[in-house]
Amino acid sequence: MKKKIHKLNISNKPEFYILGISSHENDYRLSWAINNQLGFEFSQIPNLKIYNDKISEDQDFSMFSYNDESKFIKYYLISNTCENGFLLPEYKNIDFLLLVYGEVSDNDLELLVNKLKNIEIINLAFQVSDLPARIMEKLTIF
Repeated sequence: MKKKIHKLNISNKPEFYILGISSHENDYRLSWAINNQLGFEFSQIPNLKIYNDKISEDQDFSMFSYNDESKFIKYYLISNTCENGFLLPEYKNIDFLLLVYGEVSDNDLELLVNKLKNIEIINLAFQVSDLPARIMEKLTIF
């Protein structure tokens, strides 16, 4: 009898999507609005601390997280700005990043973007799909 060989392909890189959000409100106000409008449960977690070689300083970016256990999806709301610069300087028009980890269909992602756009304090929400590899490395630490 001939042996069957089954290969299991495991990717070490988690699948995630990045949404850009423009809002002039504070981080806690934005997370509260998203919680109220979308039924999320964002809570503040320790800041994202990244060393910036150009200014030779640590940068602290506020972070909130929400784990939707029923859908196996994790959300991270991260400020793109801090006292001494930007997390993604190439995207200065983005005030916040919403990282979505897990398997999300294109329809669900589009629905999420549309729901975010309907929140009064959000000026703009869109999917960011063209980030360079060096920026993606910063965001794969979760």
